[in-house]
Amino acid sequence: MWGERLARGIERRYKNEAPFCVVFISEDYLAKKWTKKELAIVVTVNERKPGYMLPVMRSGDVPEEIKEIVWLETTLSADKVAARIVAKLRDPPPAPWWFFISTREKVAAAVLLLAVILWFWPSRTTLKSADANSAGIIAHVVNVAPKTSTLVGQRLKFGSLPLEDFELRLNKSGSPTIFPGEHDIALTTLEIVTKCADGIRPSKHKVEPLLGKQLVTLEIDIRESDDAPGKFRRKTTTFPAAHLKPLVGRLVEEDDAQCD
Repeated sequence: MWGERLARGIERRYKNEAPFCVVFISEDYLAKKWTKKELAIVVTVNERKPGYMLPVMRSGDVPEEIKEIVWLETTLSADKVAARIVAKLRDPPPAPWWFFISTREKVAAAVLLLAVILWFWPSRTTLKSADANSAGIIAHVVNVAPKTSTLVGQRLKFGSLPLEDFELRLNKSGSPTIFPGEHDIALTTLEIVTKCADGIRPSKHKVEPLLGKQLVTLEIDIRESDDAPGKFRRKTTTFPAAHLKPLVGRLVEEDDAQCD
């Protein structure tokens, strides 16, 4: 491990490269900084690969970390300890296949798997809520997948209110691309037209009191990443018509007007 960072070098070898670890435990071993770190790593590996750690007690008290593991005493001769090690090497316990894969290979496999998931996982976008201010409509959308979706149409519907349904457009600074995550989309309109009744289009002064507690509907059309060309999915939500008062006050005519 010449030139490597010691802690990382030990951890990599013990976790990824060693089928066994024979630990000769003594009072000095348990007292020193680096051997204590080494033992902690070996114990961790042994938890996921039983039979990996082969303790040999040379002196001192048995540490807590190995009290549940069978160990050898140094009353055995060196030849007998060596014979036990050789026997273990010839007949190792079954190990999970991933144990001997290096960290670099595991990371590469994880990246490849993620890439495959991202390739096949289409966008899925929902319209969570909407509101209005004097500038226009704010749509709150959520795309829960890693791919982008596209906003292809949007409109506001008023139901029984004396206002014509109309198409909305994106704010000049906005984009129809909906990236993964949560986003507020600003929608605008150049005019709001009141419905014709008895040849008259009512002024904003007559419309504003009618907004009250009624609801208006925002519709948006979204093309998901796996939709065929020309296809889209329509999402709707409602919000209080009273929130439109600033917009109605700015865009609807001050006076009644004759119908065209």
